[in-house]
Amino acid sequence: MSKLTYTYHSHTKRCGHAHGEDEEYVLAALEMGFKVLGFSDHIILPDRRAPKMRGNPELLSDYFASVRHLEEKYKDLIQIHLGFEAEWFGKEYEDYYRWLLNNRLDYLILGQHCWIGGEDNDFHWYSNPWYPTKQKAINAYADDLIAGMKSGLFAYVCHPDLYMLWYGPWDEEAEKVAYRIAKAAKACNIPLEVNMGRSHERPHIGKRGYPYPNDAFWNVVGEVGCQVIIGLDSHNPLHILDNDGDYFLNFVRRHNLNYIDRLQIKKKG
Repeated sequence: MSKLTYTYHSHTKRCGHAHGEDEEYVLAALEMGFKVLGFSDHIILPDRRAPKMRGNPELLSDYFASVRHLEEKYKDLIQIHLGFEAEWFGKEYEDYYRWLLNNRLDYLILGQHCWIGGEDNDFHWYSNPWYPTKQKAINAYADDLIAGMKSGLFAYVCHPDLYMLWYGPWDEEAEKVAYRIAKAAKACNIPLEVNMGRSHERPHIGKRGYPYPNDAFWNVVGEVGCQVIIGLDSHNPLHILDNDGDYFLNFVRRHNLNYIDRLQIKKKG
C-alpha cells in the first residue's frame, strides 16, 4: 500500500468553515505516519472581514502562536510549518504578503477563489455576474492565477482546476485555460496541486459540484510537464485520517504527472 507522508494544505476553525482544534490535526497526522504537516489556513487580512471565508484580523496572533507552539512541542516527531492559503489581489496586499514571509510565515500557497474590486471594492467570485460570459470569467481567473505565480511569493498553486467548479462541461475554452495555467507554472517553476480535499467523497469526483481533481485538466498538466504536488485541503482532522495514498498516487501515475513530495521551505518565522 502506498502512503502519503505529508500535506502542506490544512485549515483551522478560524476560517469559519473548518472544524477541530489545531492539535487534533497534528495528532491525526502522526497517526497516519506523516513526516510533514503544513498549516495553511485562508489568509487573515489586516483590514477586511469575510465571515465563513477567512478569519477576522484579531485571530492572527493566536494562529501564529498556536502553530509555533505545536511545532516546538512535536519537533521530534513531525515537521510542522506555518503558512497561509492566499489569493493574489495584485498590489493591494503584496507588501503585506512580503511582510508575513519575512517576519512570520514559512510559506504561502496560492488559492485563487475570488478577486477584490467593483464599485463596492469587496470580494467577488469569478462565477458572479461581473463577467458577461463564463469564458471571460475563467480567463480572468487564469490571469490572476498567473500573475500570482509570477510574483514569486507562493510555494505552489492550490486546486488550479477550481474553475471547473462553476464553468461547466470540459470544452475547448476550458482546455485553453488549462494550457495557459500549466505552461505558466512550468515557466515560473512552481508546482500545481492535485487537490484531494474531496477524497473522502471520491465517488462524486467528476460529477456536478465535485469538479476536481478534473481528469481532463490533469491530462494537460501531464503533457506540459510542470511539477505537481498533492494537497489534502483538510478542513477537519478526519480528512487527514481518511486519505488513501494508493488512490492519490495512482492518479498521479495515470496522468503521467511530474510529481514531487516535498517543498523546499526555509524557516522565516
